[in-house]
Amino acid sequence: MSAITYVLYDVDGTVTGVLSGSTETMDEPTGAFIEHVGSDIIRPRTHYILAGVVTPRAALTATWDTQVVVADGIAVATLATLPISCTVVVDGTPVVVNDGSFEFSADAPGDYTISIDEVTYLAQEWIVEAT
Repeated sequence: MSAITYVLYDVDGTVTGVLSGSTETMDEPTGAFIEHVGSDIIRPRTHYILAGVVTPRAALTATWDTQVVVADGIAVATLATLPISCTVVVDGTPVVVNDGSFEFSADAPGDYTISIDEVTYLAQEWIVEAT
């Protein structure tokens, strides 16, 4: 009895699942998949598929100039060196960024969760405080 592992993925390369089992009892999956050979552990949060190859997601190098802003709707915190293009999510609301830089401002005081989860990069989340 031999083992087999299938890595399922969607059109942009996002790993959507990993199936492991015996070649005698497991059917080939439907949809996009590759057969994974080796002992590496494949996780959707840390890998993606590039040209049919399991590939580690890279670390995101984006940085904030500040993570505290005045809640006046004018002061901004800038997140720079973002992938071009990417989607930044602010408290659940997606914002497409096409120039590698995202400016955040707030009218109301509070903590705001800002995240990025692009297929080729490790997901990252920050809290920006508006005072």
